[in-house]
Amino acid sequence: MNNNTGDVINLCPFSKVIAARIATCPHARQVDRCSAKMTCLAADNWLPICDTLDEQLKTNARFIVHLATDEAQMTHQQSLKIRAGGIIGIHRILNLEDTETQIPSMIAQLKKRYHRLEDFPYEKIINDIKSFSVRPKRTRRS
Repeated sequence: MNNNTGDVINLCPFSKVIAARIATCPHARQVDRCSAKMTCLAADNWLPICDTLDEQLKTNARFIVHLATDEAQMTHQQSLKIRAGGIIGIHRILNLEDTETQIPSMIAQLKKRYHRLEDFPYEKIINDIKSFSVRPKRTRRS
C-alpha cells in the first residue's frame, strides 16, 4: 500500500485483532485515529512471518466462514473471526501463561515448539475460530 507521498506502508495483517484488544504487538502503530489499520515498524523482520501465520489461519479456516478462494470477498467480521479466533486458539494450545497475548512472543513460542508455522496443528484451533464472536449475543429485555 502507498500513501500520498509514494512511501510504502507495511500494514500489519493483525491490525483488527490488535485494535480489538485481543492481542498486542510492540511493532504495531496505528495509521490514524479513525482507522484500525496499523503499520509494522519492524516490517523487514516481522511482516513476512506475520503474513505467513495469517495465510495459514485463512487457509485452514476458510470453510468455517464459508469463504471460497477470493480474499477480497472476505468481510470484516470473517477476517476478525479467523484472525482473532486463531490467535486465541494458538494461545490456548501453547498454554501460554501471559494473560495478554503479544503476537511476536507467541510466534516465537510457536516456532520453538513446531519449528515452522506450517507445522502447527491448525485443526486443533478450528473450534476457537468457529466459536469466536465479534459481538456478544444480545439478550432481549423483558
